[in-house]
This record gives sequence, structure tokens and C-alpha cells, in this order.
Amino acid sequence: MEFFYDDQNSAVGSASGEPDDKEIRERIERVREMEAAMERLQKALSDDRPAREFSDAVRNDLARLDSYYRAEWIEDYEADERGEFPPDLKRGVLSQDGLYDLLAEAQERLDEERLIEERPDEERDTGEGPSSVIQ
Repeated sequence: MEFFYDDQNSAVGSASGEPDDKEIRERIERVREMEAAMERLQKALSDDRPAREFSDAVRNDLARLDSYYRAEWIEDYEADERGEFPPDLKRGVLSQDGLYDLLAEAQERLDEERLIEERPDEERDTGEGPSSVIQ
């Protein structure tokens, strides 16, 4: 098997374009990390807490998942489609719509909260009866 080499003279893949074992292990670890982050974000959203109460860890998970979806998700999705991952690997993060929908829900929650915080105090719902700002 022939390998390509990076600037540090380390093998990074085969000449055939097939990923090497190290690359596959890194992808599997990345999927595991993103799956765990996705589960934590799902839990935070299901707790129905305001976004301002999200922990720094949850906010970090959201940022990591967003970055992953924009850059590496498709590579992992395609690797999964090629059968490169073990069958027992949790892979909800690789579903066609799962991660996208979760990120959209989180963004919606953040946007709603931002709008509430931007309202003048007299327009905010104080929780003392019906809101004066019903649309």
C-alpha cells in the first residue's frame, strides 16, 4: 500500500484515496465526541430553560456542533455511508436532518431570548398575568 505524506513526513492516507486506520480512528472519535455534545444540547433544550441559563459547557457544545456541521459533518456522513464505522457506533449526529434541526432549534431559542432581552422593560412579560405584548 502506498501512502501520501504530510509536511511532517507522516502517512496521511493511501495513494488510492482510501483513509488509513489512523484517519478512521480519528473520525470515529470525532463522531463519538459530537454525539455526546448533541445529546447534552438535546437535554438542555428539552429542559425548557431559557437560553441565558445554558451552561458554558452547553454553549461550547453548541459552537462545536455548529462548526462540525459546517466543516466536517459531510466527511463523516460519507464515511458512514461507505461502511467505515463499526455497527455499534452511536451515530445520531450523522442523521440527515437530526443535527440541522437541533442547531435550528437552539438558534431559535437564542433568537427568542435575544428579542425578549431587547424589549424595553415595560413591554416584557413579568409573569404576573397575561403579557401586554401579545402578537
